[in-house]
Amino acid sequence: MVTDVVALVCFAGFVIGALVLCGRRPRGLATWQRKTRVSLFLVYTLGASFGAGLAQHDIWPFVAWPLVAARLPATVTEPRVVAVDARGAEYDIDYRAWWPLSFDELTGWLNQDFLTLPPETQDRVARFLVAKADSARRAARLGAAIGHYGRFLGPFAAPLFLLHPRIWSDSTHVPSEPFVGLRFYQESWNLETHAAGSSAVRRRLVYRFPAAP
Repeated sequence: MVTDVVALVCFAGFVIGALVLCGRRPRGLATWQRKTRVSLFLVYTLGASFGAGLAQHDIWPFVAWPLVAARLPATVTEPRVVAVDARGAEYDIDYRAWWPLSFDELTGWLNQDFLTLPPETQDRVARFLVAKADSARRAARLGAAIGHYGRFLGPFAAPLFLLHPRIWSDSTHVPSEPFVGLRFYQESWNLETHAAGSSAVRRRLVYRFPAAP
């Protein structure tokens, strides 16, 4: 909640400052006074940006994430985590189910560090993630809120850096069977042919919990 309030205050200050600068220039306002206002607005914006970076918390629109431009290869690979019920059916998981873990940071950690852990530690992590996903599934089935993000400020809460679909917003679309397992895939596709709608996604299973008998 504290982060949401700070983000709201920073955003409100940014909008008010921008409106003041873009509004009609008051009579008698000297050039140096106008430049001072612009300088203060820039200092405010830079201060909020540095604050988000140093605190490593997103304070929208000031974010802690580094933005990097790079050339992508023709074929890209992304991690994907799905939940599994007792029949072996797979289900996508609403990104809010992992709260307070960030979906993007979680999948990044799984992709980079998870597979380097000892098998017993991997299973302990997977057991925890299955429990969190199933807890969120039960809440969503009842129409209750998932996670705590935006719990107090609701639509006024600052959005996350990347937006993801809230696939469990409609309780009728929430899986009815309990989750008992988890599978971690690496999915690859060709960017150009995928954009044209003709590229198949190749999936490689890199981890499953529980392990196959």
